[in-house]
Amino acid sequence: MAILNYLGEEGYLALTDTVMKTAKKLQDGIQAIRGSRFLGEPAMTIMAIASDKLNVFEIGDEMALRGWNLDRQQLRLAARDRDPAHAQVPISSWPTSPGW
Repeated sequence: MAILNYLGEEGYLALTDTVMKTAKKLQDGIQAIRGSRFLGEPAMTIMAIASDKLNVFEIGDEMALRGWNLDRQQLRLAARDRDPAHAQVPISSWPTSPGW
C-alpha cells in the first residue's frame, strides 16, 4: 500500500494503465514471432514464452542485452509435455519509463 499512498489513487491507476498497455504491446509482438507461443493466457503483467523452434534462452540473453530481465525456466523431465523450457517475462513500471 506504500506505493498507493505515495502516488495517490490517480497516480497509481495511471501507472497501472501504462504497465497493462505495455504488457499488451509486448504480448502482441511476441505473438507475431513465428514459432513462439505463450504457456497459458497472460491476463496480467507476467507471461511465459515457449517455442518448439526458437531457443527461448537465447531470446532471453538478447533481451538482457537490451535491459530486460527474463526468468529462464529449464525443462522438467517429469513434466516435459506440459512444462517445456520457457522464459517468464514480468512487466513492471521500469520498462514503461521514457527511453525504454
